[in-house]
Amino acid sequence: MSFVVGLKVLNEKDYLQEILQQFYKHCDSLLIVEGADSYMRKATSRISSEGLSTDGTTEIIKSFPDPEGKIEYAPMGFYQEEDEGIQRMMQGLKAGDVLWTASGDEFFFDDDIIKVKEYMETTSYLTLEFPF
Repeated sequence: MSFVVGLKVLNEKDYLQEILQQFYKHCDSLLIVEGADSYMRKATSRISSEGLSTDGTTEIIKSFPDPEGKIEYAPMGFYQEEDEGIQRMMQGLKAGDVLWTASGDEFFFDDDIIKVKEYMETTSYLTLEFPF
């Protein structure tokens, strides 16, 4: 079983460094999908002509230390629905892998990440939701 974290990001410069540090030490791989779905396209003007961040998010992703080769960066640009980003995150998964999806502004305590990871390793649930 692999523990995969999928981050959906767009203009997350203020939080991204901390979130990458938070998840990197716990996951087997980290897929970062950057782009603007149809809602974000309407909600903000801070999007590049390619549908990517304009605040330095891309540069943080590309410069984040990755000594274990865990990070895959997927610049999707414009896409229609949020599910497309999640589908992209699921492409490389194998049976038994766990995918934790998060946005670039969601924080979790280390102990909680460990508990969720252990829980998913020892149960047969296919999905898990928890309130913030």
